[in-house]
Amino acid sequence: MNTKFVETEEIVPNLLKAFGFVAAAGAGVGLMYFLDPTRGNARRALVRDRTAKFAREGTEAIEKRMRDLEHRVEGVFAELRHQFECETPVNDSKLEARIHTKLGRVTTNPRTIRIMALSGNVIAGGFAPEVEVAEILKAIAKVPGVKSVESRFVREVTPPAKAATGVFTPLVAFGSDMAAAISKH
Repeated sequence: MNTKFVETEEIVPNLLKAFGFVAAAGAGVGLMYFLDPTRGNARRALVRDRTAKFAREGTEAIEKRMRDLEHRVEGVFAELRHQFECETPVNDSKLEARIHTKLGRVTTNPRTIRIMALSGNVIAGGFAPEVEVAEILKAIAKVPGVKSVESRFVREVTPPAKAATGVFTPLVAFGSDMAAAISKH
């Protein structure tokens, strides 16, 4: 049995020739596709438009990620700055404003809640659904500058119809009760 071994030096040039032929044929087909006198212009425009779209979307995605990263870094630095700043007492009106801002994210109707603060001691009252009162008190306690929270809520399953306007009589008495409670502190 006579076996002839093929040298690798003979195979490599043959593969390169075959690859070159396939590449040239592919390039020719591509040129024919895009240079076709009847549909070539539309095909070129389609490729150009899709390329522009992908480039624009990619740029927008990168810009969005960069803005997000920038805002996250700013937030981390703000938290760090807040950690290292000495805690200065907050005046009462600023503390009340902070609490009202926080309540807008916690309760369904923040207008029915009244807040009074004196040296960090907070009295919260008004109308609030019973299921929300605990969350409201937790949120108030987490506000920077709050030392204590006293609850004077009228707990109802549904607040009265006048509660939406913010005008109701129990809060007149609530104001005088708060003044008396604050004078105790």
